[in-house]
Amino acid sequence: MALSTVRLQDRPQAVGRLLVISCGNTGRGDDGLGSAALGCVQRLILLSPVQGVHIDTDETDQLQIECVLDLVNADLVLVLDAAASGRGPYRFERVHPRKDLSYTTHALSPAGLLYLFGQLTAELPPPLFLLSIRGYRFAPGTVLSERAFANLSGAEELLQVLLRRPELGAWDRLTGPAARRRIRAEREGRATLY
Repeated sequence: MALSTVRLQDRPQAVGRLLVISCGNTGRGDDGLGSAALGCVQRLILLSPVQGVHIDTDETDQLQIECVLDLVNADLVLVLDAAASGRGPYRFERVHPRKDLSYTTHALSPAGLLYLFGQLTAELPPPLFLLSIRGYRFAPGTVLSERAFANLSGAEELLQVLLRRPELGAWDRLTGPAARRRIRAEREGRATLY
């Protein structure tokens, strides 16, 4: 059966290659949250290597058409970015391919990137999750704000959980409004996520 005819839920659960992409500009204050989160990922990998999973990391100012090539061999993708609005310290969500006008600009949305992947390769894109960390100051020449740094600390707890079990089903269970509560309960030993 050709890959292009396989439904997304039929993709294998096991992950061999995880791609982590950070977006943002470290010279624009809280827009550097994606890069800071990537630094957390790299540190967590060094402290506690993930067995059986090859992890690639990439850092970019914004998603571009060239990023389609990075997705080709990935089994699972995590995009780390700053958010200028939203409730809570971060939002973790699964992104699905969607045709939008971002592919006609110099910056793609994660959904537009997945859509473009399908158009260019005639294959299903890998599952992609977006971790948006709430920022507050985005002026040129500024550093991370204290509030953004606190939000990054909360997101690092999620990153620890994600790297402990980089699997589609496990990550799907961490999306939605109750995810932070589940992560906190798991960390405190009151529940297990898996």
